[in-house]
Amino acid sequence: MSRPARYDWQIYQGSLASFKFRKTVGGSPFPTTGLSGRGQIRLAPGSATKVCDLVVTLDDPDIYQWEVRALPAATAAYDFGARRNNTDPVICYYDVELYDPSDVTDVQAYVEGKAIIYPECTR
Repeated sequence: MSRPARYDWQIYQGSLASFKFRKTVGGSPFPTTGLSGRGQIRLAPGSATKVCDLVVTLDDPDIYQWEVRALPAATAAYDFGARRNNTDPVICYYDVELYDPSDVTDVQAYVEGKAIIYPECTR
């Protein structure tokens, strides 16, 4: 099993944020046919505090490219509370897993990193 790719993601709370990924082996797309995706943003790895769920969908089946989205309503719903400086981003963490819905033991993390969230002013 290989380690997930690392991507630090900048998100503006209350706005749509997305990125795309795919895995290649020897320059060829790694097949992900039949898999589903899921992901979450949390305050820290392993934290019980979830900021939001991510939407993970197959974007281009020909090259096994996936899209990860943090929906505006999902990020806007989390209250980061009082901070030293409201313009400072909040450093959270996320990962994205692909899994076989027919085999709950077949789960692999594909992407992980910091979710650098800039809190919104407009509510």
